[in-house]
Amino acid sequence: MESYTLHVDGMSCTGCEAAITSELQSLGHVTGVEADRRTGTVEFKTADTDGISAVGSAIEELGYEVIVRT
Repeated sequence: MESYTLHVDGMSCTGCEAAITSELQSLGHVTGVEADRRTGTVEFKTADTDGISAVGSAIEELGYEVIVRT
């Protein structure tokens, strides 16, 4: 399993963190989810590199924006 961090815009409360965490934990290939509104990040682990885009899509379906940083 590899660890990944996504930057997410729009998380403003603990409810946002909980919604994202719950949604991502329901994905079968994702573990160790930690959403942090203060840093605007979501950290998770997955062994499936295709799972990264699925995580991003799940977050955006909840109404948040995944920000790509290079």
